[in-house]
Amino acid sequence: MTMRRYTLIGLCTLIGVIAGEGLAQESDEVTGTGFTFLQYPNNARTVALGEAGVGLIGSGQAMLYNPAGLAFMEGREAYFTYVDWISSIKYYVAGISANVPRIGTLGLSVVNHDTGPIESENTTLEISEYAISGAYGGLITDRIALGTTLKLIHQSFPERTQNVFAFDLGAYFATGLRNTVIAMGGGEFEHERVR
Repeated sequence: MTMRRYTLIGLCTLIGVIAGEGLAQESDEVTGTGFTFLQYPNNARTVALGEAGVGLIGSGQAMLYNPAGLAFMEGREAYFTYVDWISSIKYYVAGISANVPRIGTLGLSVVNHDTGPIESENTTLEISEYAISGAYGGLITDRIALGTTLKLIHQSFPERTQNVFAFDLGAYFATGLRNTVIAMGGGEFEHERVR
């Protein structure tokens, strides 16, 4: 392995240790809905696959499921998704990503969930939910990739605003056995509550 590969493995390991030990904190009370808007499907392809997007590679949208999938992307890509659901609920996803030779693939994504005005007991409630993500995916070998995503997640209710930073780590391994792939993606959260 070259020095670059050792550096990438060390960096991803360090981020994983920091995210697992230093950033995971318990809140003193139950807050919000757990950012469920981030669990909504982000594109038609993963919906058709039963939302099994963790093995998605070669597309900028991989950063939404497993950032290691970015490593296999070539060139540049922009993507947009708009869903108009019942009760005036709207869901927007937009992003760009670009492969930088000898460095890896970088990506930026924005997810916005607009519930519209909600009438409740002679009051109109306004809820704001969005996430801004920056991601990196790099190859270790031609079959192994690692990636990470840093997210700022915002959720605002009439009496409470909550901002959360999240790390997602991802790995991808093409075994070479009949197109069998081992892939994983996951994250840890740090809570910051603002009234």
